[in-house]
Amino acid sequence: MKEELANKLINKYPKMFPKEAKWAYPTVGDGWYDLLDVLCGEIQHHLDWQRAEGKYEEYDAKPDAPEQVVVVQLKEKFGDLRYYVYGGDQKAYGMIRMAEAMSNRICEMCGNPGKKRDTSWIKTLCDDCAENK
Repeated sequence: MKEELANKLINKYPKMFPKEAKWAYPTVGDGWYDLLDVLCGEIQHHLDWQRAEGKYEEYDAKPDAPEQVVVVQLKEKFGDLRYYVYGGDQKAYGMIRMAEAMSNRICEMCGNPGKKRDTSWIKTLCDDCAENK
């Protein structure tokens, strides 16, 4: 991912991408930026909503209260998005699994509809990006 887009994502979701967590830097193609932006936004909204609705007096006050999701690693593997985190709850994990599944239908390079291509490396690409790679 271009540095500009990666920094935009990191700055937009500072709770999920702490400055000291250099290992969480997104190492995927630009085409998945929108997918990641929506995923991060929905997860953060879900966690913030629970706090605002008073579900938990303090965010970590109850044993079943979800912790803030923090990205541990964000990469591509075998043509799919891999989004490793700590914290969160089952709803956040469901969102992550859905985004990972959607990634194998979105071109990693440009964001257009794509499919897995088995060249020298398995990538999810659209027809145009597969031809021009």
